[in-house]
Amino acid sequence: MPLLSVKGIVKKIRSRLDPSKIVIVYPNSGEVYDEEAGRWFFPNGLNENTFYEEVPLWIKEGASWIGGCCRMGSDKMKRVGEVIRSYNK
Repeated sequence: MPLLSVKGIVKKIRSRLDPSKIVIVYPNSGEVYDEEAGRWFFPNGLNENTFYEEVPLWIKEGASWIGGCCRMGSDKMKRVGEVIRSYNK
């Protein structure tokens, strides 16, 4: 799922779902691949911190689990864990 597509979707899903069910958020990093340049880049004002800035919003909207798809390696997921722990304090 594209990174910015998550915003708002969790809340919609949560409002229509049995409260005992979980909602899993598993977006990509937000980067896109430029074939001509042969590199990944962040479009439309996104940056490497955008994913982490969105995590608290997904939690507020009702996400039960947060993972990462394309371009979200173990170091980035470790940081997601830190954001979640910080939010839950």
